Amino acid sequence: MWKRIMAIFLVLILCVSVMWVANPIAPVTKVSADTYRSGFSIVPEKEDASGVLLDSGFILSSQSPLTIDYIKENVSMREGNLFSITPAAEGRFILKPTESLEQNKIYFIDVKAQAGNTVSFAFQTKRDFTVLGSLPDNMSSYVPVDTGIELYFSYPDVENISKHFEITPKVNGRFETNGYTTVFIPKKLKAGTVYNVTIKKGLTAANKSVSLAEDYTFSFETSPDESATADPYKGDLYINNNWIEYGTTEVPAVGFDLYMRERMDSAEVTLNLYRFKTLDDFIKAIRKKEEAPYWASYASSKNRIDTSKLENILEFKQSFNLQKWQQKYMLFPEALEHGYYLVELSTDELSSQAFLQISDITAYSISDKDKTLFWLNDLKTKAAVKGTEVFDFELGKGFLSGSSGLVEIPNVKKDDNDDNYTQKLYRITTTDGKVSLINAGYSYSYNNNYTDNGSLNWRYMQTDRTLYKPNDTVEFWGFVKSRIDGTFPDDITVELASGGYYYPMRSNIMSRFLPFLSNPLETLKLKTDGGFYEGNIRLPAVDPGSYTITVKDGDKILSSNYFSVENYIKPQYKLEITSDKNAVFVDEEITFTIKASFFDGTPVANVPLNYYINGYNDNINGQGVTDKNGILEIKHTPKYYTNMQGESYAGINVSAQFPETGEINEYYNFRAFANDINIQSKGEIKDKKGVIDLTVNEVVLDTLNDDDSTNDDYIGAPVAGQKLNLSIVHITWEKIETGDEYDAINKVVRKTYEYREKKTPVGTATLTTASDGTARHEFTVKPDDEGYYTAQVTTLDGNNRSIKSEVWIYKNHGDKGYPQDYEYFNLKADKESYKAGETVNVQIINNKEKPLEGMPTLFVEARNGIQNYQVIGQPALSMIFPEDYAPNYHLHGIAFNGKTYIRTNASIAYDYNEKKINLKIKTDKEAYKPGDNMTISLEATDINGKPVPAKVNISLVDEALLKLSGQYIDPLAQLYSWIGDGIISSASTRDDSGGPVRVAGGVNTTFAQDAKSEAAMPTPAPSAAPEAPASE
Repeated sequence: MWKRIMAIFLVLILCVSVMWVANPIAPVTKVSADTYRSGFSIVPEKEDASGVLLDSGFILSSQSPLTIDYIKENVSMREGNLFSITPAAEGRFILKPTESLEQNKIYFIDVKAQAGNTVSFAFQTKRDFTVLGSLPDNMSSYVPVDTGIELYFSYPDVENISKHFEITPKVNGRFETNGYTTVFIPKKLKAGTVYNVTIKKGLTAANKSVSLAEDYTFSFETSPDESATADPYKGDLYINNNWIEYGTTEVPAVGFDLYMRERMDSAEVTLNLYRFKTLDDFIKAIRKKEEAPYWASYASSKNRIDTSKLENILEFKQSFNLQKWQQKYMLFPEALEHGYYLVELSTDELSSQAFLQISDITAYSISDKDKTLFWLNDLKTKAAVKGTEVFDFELGKGFLSGSSGLVEIPNVKKDDNDDNYTQKLYRITTTDGKVSLINAGYSYSYNNNYTDNGSLNWRYMQTDRTLYKPNDTVEFWGFVKSRIDGTFPDDITVELASGGYYYPMRSNIMSRFLPFLSNPLETLKLKTDGGFYEGNIRLPAVDPGSYTITVKDGDKILSSNYFSVENYIKPQYKLEITSDKNAVFVDEEITFTIKASFFDGTPVANVPLNYYINGYNDNINGQGVTDKNGILEIKHTPKYYTNMQGESYAGINVSAQFPETGEINEYYNFRAFANDINIQSKGEIKDKKGVIDLTVNEVVLDTLNDDDSTNDDYIGAPVAGQKLNLSIVHITWEKIETGDEYDAINKVVRKTYEYREKKTPVGTATLTTASDGTARHEFTVKPDDEGYYTAQVTTLDGNNRSIKSEVWIYKNHGDKGYPQDYEYFNLKADKESYKAGETVNVQIINNKEKPLEGMPTLFVEARNGIQNYQVIGQPALSMIFPEDYAPNYHLHGIAFNGKTYIRTNASIAYDYNEKKINLKIKTDKEAYKPGDNMTISLEATDINGKPVPAKVNISLVDEALLKLSGQYIDPLAQLYSWIGDGIISSASTRDDSGGPVRVAGGVNTTFAQDAKSEAAMPTPAPSAAPEAPASE
């Protein structure tokens, strides 16, 4: 008899269905197509070097006479492909598929041999001929000049590559081909040069049976030659952002970094400011700067805007200390008037340029794949801008802002293969005629192929187990339904592939070298029933490793499930461990009882077992043998070690000595207590006093060792008369000025500091607990004291064992007094999840949990794109959770503080527990004999106990296999997996993302620790930029 165990998994309310797991199939032998195995051979009727032709049949040969009836009964194509059978000469047969074969696919033909095994023959049809990639990769920079140019093809041994290869500027060289890789070995590449490579269409492979259908191009830039005397490397000077923007009342600052190859204590930097006469001239200069690819660092640095025809309106110098690496800023002497400018920094033959716009209109933008939303505000009036035109140059059309300053503009659709990366510019014209630009950054094509299409669906997929043998059958079932329009595919494709994950071929580095490995091992087409599907795939005698089953709708991946294949030995029996106690004091004995039994409950006698006990410095190995009842008892006494205190977790691991019985082991935890008393402590600063409260109780293990698992409180009676020694320390930070830094948000210069920890002894005390086990100590705290306090508590327990603990005393609970000058912001929701119809409350707060107030705020609801948006007067929002937003949506909260935009976001989750269904299962008997019938009764109810119709999957589980591999299933969590916000970009024209600038005002804080009682006094750091211009 065998004990039954059942796993029941619910996915979605619909109907009742039962699926049984098939028994493993007979052994499968996988062979190449031109060899005899078990007396059979199958070869393609038509093939060339590219693979099996699509109109080919297959020639079946046998070393024994065959009949058509035998072939009909014992020969089949996977996926159920039909074929005709035609006798041929010499006892052979032609198997002709009734439909043409598909390109780039592996087909399997299975033959059941008379010996009972199944022989599988695999055939690869003609593959697409493509370039899979290159090294250097497209848009690579700093490529060594001695590099070779590797090309990876989907076919080996390409032909006449020299006639189809073009590199500009032209470079002489030679080719070497090795299988799927062809290498161009250049005679000489020039330093600091952008090269464009084209593999022209028409290139052939496989004896000219396949040709490249379209050109393949890529570009790279070689490293500059630092040793060349004509262009020696002197260092780096670069402005952090090529686009800078300020208002007419703000003093601009240009952030930059400077590195000089020669070690210098300081450097003088010159700023020249040039003005463009017109907006058109400004735009032309921006486009001129883009002629050098943005990714080509050296070419970009050499692509300079000609300033000879521009008006130079300002020049000044500043000196900078180079002894310490940190952000530097050139601070202008005064504000500038509305206009368009070019900033040029220079020092010792190094120079860098950036564009500067002075405008009182500031914009925030957020985009999904279909549209871009702008929010326009005025820096002078601190209000939204109404009636301003935003002109899209690509659309050739203008759009007016509404009363809230919002403008919605449709995105121009781009070709997925468009690599022409340019900055997206919009023209703004205010009602008073002022014209400026919105620079929305680089515009990238939106490639839907690389998005998570699965997240746009309600989806669930489950296999019957997670571990299989190489020739097992994998049973699966699942569900798919669109979260966007509620539809479901009528047909799906299920693919079996090697590896732990599935992704398009061109993203898999292994496919560049072994393209055929990316093809699915098996493909199955299935019909869905209201979105539900189920089926099975027989593993084609695969190698041990990781595999995945992927469900697709066309080319879109819907779900994936992973499993392992091993030649495992199923455990013959199981081990169970119990103990007479769950917790003991050190020097107290604990007895473990190990029970070995078959999975039907029969004891396993005379089994030799290994065991290992680990604890606090305890590491004990041993062996034992079970008795006639399958029982082995092990006694263990944890020991006390110096510095051991409180409780520690320990465990025992038991395993079978003989590996041929399969992997059999079990682990069991227990707790060991070093002390017979427990100290609870609390510290706080209240009413100008530091207060330390201590409570001492006995440790009682009765509740840990009883059968009530709901009460594990081991705190016993209070201990009176316990002496406690205190040593109190005051911890503060000394503030060491390190320089200056420009706050790009609040447009001011702030000092920067380093903080060093300082520990100052305050005093000591000896306390004695009262009859209730408590003791209190108070000490004076000055109102202006910074930092926090710690008190070390020491005592001896009833066994004369030491106990040490530390109490933290803060001004406020959870506040250790760290300097918090740096401010950042979050969008905080009042709950972790919400039921449909519940009110969602969100608020923008800073890192001190203080809510922002009095700032107009744009709230954007996003779920696979922008769903809704509104501007309200406060950075707080209350809204109802829409039912159709399940399983989640994203809220973006953007507050305008009069100078810039504070950007936050939060994910708002649906509480799917209200959709939970409870299942009750009953069987007609407790145990069954082989061949018995089992009757199963199921009842499904909702969270209120009301019966509901449901789609149910039932799996009969082998306990021994489940013990070996395990399986965790959570249908609701998978069904309600999150959907992305669909936002592809968000930006502010006031961003300074090129460097470490402030999100809000404050100093940059770093911490260094000094364990001495007095603070260490480091040498004062040199002053950092910005500094006064040298002319002053």
